[in-house]
Amino acid sequence: MPLSDRRRHPRFPFHTRGSLLLDGCSHQGTLLDISLKGGLFVPDANPAVPVGRDCLLRVFHGGKEKFVELPGSVVYIHAHLIGIDFDPVSEDALRWFQQVILLNLAIPALLHRDLPALLSR
Repeated sequence: MPLSDRRRHPRFPFHTRGSLLLDGCSHQGTLLDISLKGGLFVPDANPAVPVGRDCLLRVFHGGKEKFVELPGSVVYIHAHLIGIDFDPVSEDALRWFQQVILLNLAIPALLHRDLPALLSR
């Protein structure tokens, strides 16, 4: 069965900068996608990380000018990709996830409408 069929939570594209803390070292990179249970991270440099290692993903939350911290463990490594399985998320992180999901589910055509057209309704 493909991995995508086994996921219980949908993944959303989420290209943003972040850092992955592993063994006391911070690795800068890009978060490619995210779900309530995990994410896919691409570090700028390839750290030697074994599967099963505990980690902390830090993603900037622009609306609050702080980082959302998502503890978890490394469950997948392939080429430059690191798959992370999150521990249960905090209430703050859950609200952040809801915001991310709502933004990703928006109809793309709405992003190109101008303000007067939106206000005329």
